[in-house]
Amino acid sequence: MIGNDIVDLQAAAAQSNWRRPGYLQKIFDREEQTQIYQSANPDLLVWTIWSMKEAAYKARQRECGLTRNFYPGRFKCKILKQETSSASGKVTIEEREYFTKTLYKNCCIHTTASTSAGTGIFSEIYPSSANIKEILLERISSWKDLPQSLFSIEKDENFIPVIFFNKEVQGWAFSISHHGKFSAFSLPLMKD
Repeated sequence: MIGNDIVDLQAAAAQSNWRRPGYLQKIFDREEQTQIYQSANPDLLVWTIWSMKEAAYKARQRECGLTRNFYPGRFKCKILKQETSSASGKVTIEEREYFTKTLYKNCCIHTTASTSAGTGIFSEIYPSSANIKEILLERISSWKDLPQSLFSIEKDENFIPVIFFNKEVQGWAFSISHHGKFSAFSLPLMKD
């Protein structure tokens, strides 16, 4: 299973004051808080760890068919490798590990999470004005060489988006994310 999250850094700065008392304690464990306080760029690290948690949560929700239950303080993040334009890490949720890859763009952070460290993931980022669901269905239609008109995306009883082909649910993993001026989707690389 996969998940993804996008953070519009400008919107995050305007909408969330992570420096206010109690904010970090609700979302990050002590080790994560220490890393944030000691970071040369604490704003970027806050949103990197947040994005890791959100992407892993989406993968977990899809994997287990869970209802909405986002408690980020219970998720343990570890950044394994940090570079200027990317990071890789691991998020542990109830002893289950999710492997993350984060890309830093000019104005946003995009993170993908998967249940396997070796999962190849295809992602695209668009302005929020784009119809991300239609673009996603275009890609799948093209990859599967099937008419796009037979595909649709609807939410299941747990509000998890699922893909239908010819009115039948497909078990294809994917993830959609929106924040501020950006939208993104992610798919595991198709094998057939």
